[in-house]
Amino acid sequence: MKAEVKCQVCGQTNWCNLPMAQEEKSVTTSGIIVDQPLGKTQCLNCGLVQRTHESFMGLSNFYEQDYKNYFDRPGAASYDLPRYRAMANWIYEVVKSFNPKNILDVGCGRGWTITELKKLFPNSQFTGVEPSIHNADKASESGLKVHNGFVSTLKDKLEKYNLIYSTNVLQHVTNIENFISDLLEHLTDDGIILITCPNSTMPSSEMMFCDQNFSFAPIHLFKIAEKLNLNIVNWKEAPSDILSLSEKQLIVLSKNKNNLNLFTGKIEDFDVKKNIVEREHYLNSWKTLDTIINDRLADSGSIYNFGSSMWSYLLRAYCPKYWDRVLNCTIENVTGTFADKKVIPINEIKFKQNDTLVLGVNPTYQIMLKEKLKIYCKNIVTWHDIINK
Repeated sequence: MKAEVKCQVCGQTNWCNLPMAQEEKSVTTSGIIVDQPLGKTQCLNCGLVQRTHESFMGLSNFYEQDYKNYFDRPGAASYDLPRYRAMANWIYEVVKSFNPKNILDVGCGRGWTITELKKLFPNSQFTGVEPSIHNADKASESGLKVHNGFVSTLKDKLEKYNLIYSTNVLQHVTNIENFISDLLEHLTDDGIILITCPNSTMPSSEMMFCDQNFSFAPIHLFKIAEKLNLNIVNWKEAPSDILSLSEKQLIVLSKNKNNLNLFTGKIEDFDVKKNIVEREHYLNSWKTLDTIINDRLADSGSIYNFGSSMWSYLLRAYCPKYWDRVLNCTIENVTGTFADKKVIPINEIKFKQNDTLVLGVNPTYQIMLKEKLKIYCKNIVTWHDIINK
């Protein structure tokens, strides 16, 4: 660990090293395998998870140059759009009473959330900021007003907005306080900032990506707001009936009270010692997964990976022996290339007696999906009993 790396929430330097699924490699959320371990540690004072052993990916040109793969995965438009629609609906339900007219999306990607929110706020003006050159160009080509860059480098191009939202960006930033402070510069006096990010109270796959520098429990967001003298207008967990938003949380912040009804609810307790034990168990499960999947494959014939999502990125990175055995990836009605594998529609594969399908998808869906896919292949391997989310 670099000397005296401070926790960006509490400022302490007392860390607990967390296990690494691979000692020398890790993977980004855009599917790029890098020759660095995860390098995650947990603050023994407040419990924040922070990448301390390696430099933040955002200090390079990673987001500008290497993030297009996230949206270019085969089937992304079909399978991911419903998640962006659900996110837009969630945001709308939280902020509709504020009736925002000038809205900024920070880290807007291809603009899928903007597109969905425009349907819900047809009389509002939307602007996006996106660091990826490729994704900003694609969003602009679709007719959206999107600036390529970071809020900190676009001050002259941005206005004042009465709603600034950022979905699943905070865990990627290099400096939490600076990021939120940059947003505040473009917020009207009566405006609100809405931030979503994973809720790390329980360990999940969000901590397995090396470009995610932080894992936040609700208490960490509250402490950040306190440090910046911001008012907490609202905090919510994602709706439990929308699986695509599972393990997400949302916080709404304002500079001034402005007669707003501030958040008076309670957030769940956070036990740092208990959380460390849970994280160590989760990460150690990833260390054993490659061996377990290969044992379950036994004397299989051709092996196919079902999926082209971030879960398959994780299998490729942390289960390399399994991945070397995969002939092709497959999903329904989609062709293309995923990482280094050809993608073939599952209905076009003639599965033989000993061929096996491994589910490279969210463990939450594996039991249901296994039953559905039995019409194609009788040998299906799941691993939801090892990694449960």
